[in-house]
Amino acid sequence: MLRRLCLVLAGLVLLVLVLLLGAFGLAQTRLGQDRIASLVAGLLGAPGQPAEVTGLRGFLPFDVTLAALRLRDGRGVWLEVDDARLAIRPSALLRGRIVVEAVGARRVAVDRPPESPAPATSEPFSLPQLPSLPSYVPRLRLQSLTVGSLELGAPILGQAVSFTLDGRTGTGADGQTA
Repeated sequence: MLRRLCLVLAGLVLLVLVLLLGAFGLAQTRLGQDRIASLVAGLLGAPGQPAEVTGLRGFLPFDVTLAALRLRDGRGVWLEVDDARLAIRPSALLRGRIVVEAVGARRVAVDRPPESPAPATSEPFSLPQLPSLPSYVPRLRLQSLTVGSLELGAPILGQAVSFTLDGRTGTGADGQTA
């Protein structure tokens, strides 16, 4: 009886492992990456506010590039991201750390704030409650954060501006300091 139980458990573990490896392998194909891009667009979009995600490529989920991201509302495109990249060091995850080797984009443009959906209630406006911050975050190191052109339209700051962004950050060894 015990031997049969062990064989069934080993079979279940093997099945889960094969399914995970199959999903990982599918994510490395153009078909899989296009399907993931479609799912991401569906998650980012909303009724009447579609999202467009194109050119998702790379060694998912560790080195991902994205040709373009566009968020729209009833008045048109309000957010554009071109040539984005996220590269994570997988070996650091095994040590309980998150090492982001590079994150950024060639261009990020926020033309205007998105349209807000009509309020569902007649309650007066109030600021949302901020969530409480966790007491511990995993050890994180962001080695390179780069945005070649960060463009904000006139409705954001009163006049159109363009910046570049370059930096790095991380948490302390205790996970409580930045």
